[in-house]
Amino acid sequence: MTYCFDTSALIHAAVRAYPFKNVPTFWTKLEDLITNGHVLCPRAVIKEIEKKDDELHAWVKKCPSSMIVEHDLAMQAVVSQIMADSVMSKLVNIERDRSGADPFVIGLAKSRGLILVTQEDRGKAGAPKIPNVAELLGVKHIKLVDLMIAEDWVL
Repeated sequence: MTYCFDTSALIHAAVRAYPFKNVPTFWTKLEDLITNGHVLCPRAVIKEIEKKDDELHAWVKKCPSSMIVEHDLAMQAVVSQIMADSVMSKLVNIERDRSGADPFVIGLAKSRGLILVTQEDRGKAGAPKIPNVAELLGVKHIKLVDLMIAEDWVL
């Protein structure tokens, strides 16, 4: 299986659930998935992480560049579909400069048939989140714990 990571999953892992110094096994196993080509992130996720100069940013800088996917035509087509839809386009809050990477995460997962990893919960009718839009587009999405179960990780 190959996974597409959302910013929320990486931040949740680093800050809340699996801090680097306390749960290094999580990060070693994630790095193994990345090295073997089973984790991808759109460039927009990396840019969101780079906004904060912290331990997660330092970790991402050391990851293989093969993890980062540039915004290609297939991904852009899905992003355009999301932004043209009156419901799905509410995923991005332009006024608050939030969720800018979300359409690209969904676009990458949809265009390449990847499993989307996010820690977001479903949003409300007028304020969709990644799970809402992913479901509308037929993209499978999971949380970090589901990834660990699927990969049979023991920490």
